[in-house]
Amino acid sequence: MRPAFVAKIYARRPDGPTGRKLAAMVQLGTEALAAVAAWPQDLLLDPRTGDPVGFLMPRVDGHREIHTLYGPTDRRSVFPDASWAFLVRVARNVAAAFDTVHQHGHVVGDVNQGNVVVSRKATVRLIDCDSFQITHLGRTYPCRVGVPLFTPPELHGQRLEDVERTADHDRFGLAVLVFHLLYNGRHPYAGRHPERAVPVEAAIQEGLFAFGREAARHGWQPPPFSLRLADVSPTVARLFELAFGPEAAAGGTRPSASEWVAALESLEGGLINCADDPRHVYLAAGGSCPWCRIEEEGGPSFFFLPQGTASDAFDLASAWRAIEAVHSPGPAALPRRPVVPDRSEQRFSTAAWRAVRSLLGLRASQNLAQVQEEAERRARDIATAEENLGRLEAQWDSLCGEAAFVNRRQELEAARTAFEGLTVLEEEERRELAARFRETRLPAHLRTFALEFARIPGLGPPELARLAGRGITTAAEVTPEALMAIRRIDLGLVRSLLLFKGVAVRAFEFDPVTGVPGRDRKALDDRQRKRREALLRELQRGALELAERRRQALLWRDVLSRALDEAHRRLGQLRAEARLT
Repeated sequence: MRPAFVAKIYARRPDGPTGRKLAAMVQLGTEALAAVAAWPQDLLLDPRTGDPVGFLMPRVDGHREIHTLYGPTDRRSVFPDASWAFLVRVARNVAAAFDTVHQHGHVVGDVNQGNVVVSRKATVRLIDCDSFQITHLGRTYPCRVGVPLFTPPELHGQRLEDVERTADHDRFGLAVLVFHLLYNGRHPYAGRHPERAVPVEAAIQEGLFAFGREAARHGWQPPPFSLRLADVSPTVARLFELAFGPEAAAGGTRPSASEWVAALESLEGGLINCADDPRHVYLAAGGSCPWCRIEEEGGPSFFFLPQGTASDAFDLASAWRAIEAVHSPGPAALPRRPVVPDRSEQRFSTAAWRAVRSLLGLRASQNLAQVQEEAERRARDIATAEENLGRLEAQWDSLCGEAAFVNRRQELEAARTAFEGLTVLEEEERRELAARFRETRLPAHLRTFALEFARIPGLGPPELARLAGRGITTAAEVTPEALMAIRRIDLGLVRSLLLFKGVAVRAFEFDPVTGVPGRDRKALDDRQRKRREALLRELQRGALELAERRRQALLWRDVLSRALDEAHRRLGQLRAEARLT
């Protein structure tokens, strides 16, 4: 039996409403409805009564709920390499799945972020399909549930079990899912107004599409650091206006799933990579990169390069085995000096030659200036030979020994240790960056906790006035030093105020992904990437570098040993000739 799970059946008899709904679902048998593609032989029957108690469905493996993709915080860990092009492709596949359901005459009904799952290959599956509205043999079995944020405005306030859904109702939820994917989890009705604060559900009922032209005329603006409608293709922008505008709520037709498929395929075909940041993908016809714009304005980085991407294919253990396989050239002692023949036997021949020269009437000796000049020349030749020998010995020490090899091996060991600790180091750096911005944004959060609205024992108008006189009006100004500087302040009130601030601090929720400006996160990512790539290059070429240093050392030993022999012989000859004169 294949891996499966049991879906609840609320009817005890196969001819009941839920049993007939199940039969219709089984008959669908389409891959797009993966979770309901079960066959009659997969029905689970009560062995005592023969009544259906469930049915087997394929297990959905390798897929995650779609909100883990479009939410930047979850995306960093679950889909770290997902680009905007990937999100566009998933949106297209979601629309295709809805289109398949609608072509069979059925309605998803309970559209929400939990009943659509996506894989790392961008494939999409629909789950929790027992809540679908199924039409079978002329009878419709309704969907009795719904999530307000995905429910079209005309259904708000109605009893859903009494409503027969239509494909047009589904199209609203589909458009919300597509918007979530393209706009990184933003809701199309979550906007800002200088004078009004309207919950998202109320905005849906009023048709206040925060990104649309109509809402802009009434002073509504999208949330900060968001894409604009102009950043997507004109066709996709038009479909959003049709899906979320007041005309749709008044009875206008929303874009169909097939229209979304065509529009998103066209958008995907016009995407290009940003020349300034490899993480960014955007529509070429839209102009400059909107993700760079958001980051330059102080917004977060919505897309990431997974840590270690450049080293995914690098096998550290294999590289290190190659490094260890290269043996050191070993220590190199100076070659032994060659034996220079003693030329003292030439003394007699030289003396005899002088006698012969005298007998032949030649001048037996030179004058004193010539003797001195000859002695100085010989001394210079000996000094030059000694200098040349010293230089060769110094070259031997620097080029022929194993010091260079050993030093490089130690550097590679340090690089290996650093590479192994990169993950921990990078995570600590990211925590420090997040902590820095958390501290900068905490005061703004604390300033929303005004003392005048706090229910603190002993904090009445006189105490509030005394605190205000010291500039303490919110939890942000509450510190032990500031409170104790107030003369004759009640210590019980001090403890209460500090507890009040502690509660406010614990209520502060800081998202390290969206809370850190994109430019700062990018700067850190760039530093970490460059450091990782440098260590990677060093370790990859380590074995070759060591082998080259060994080869050079052995080559220099051969070259310099012959040069040293010649230098020793030359010096010995000059010294011997000097002794003969």
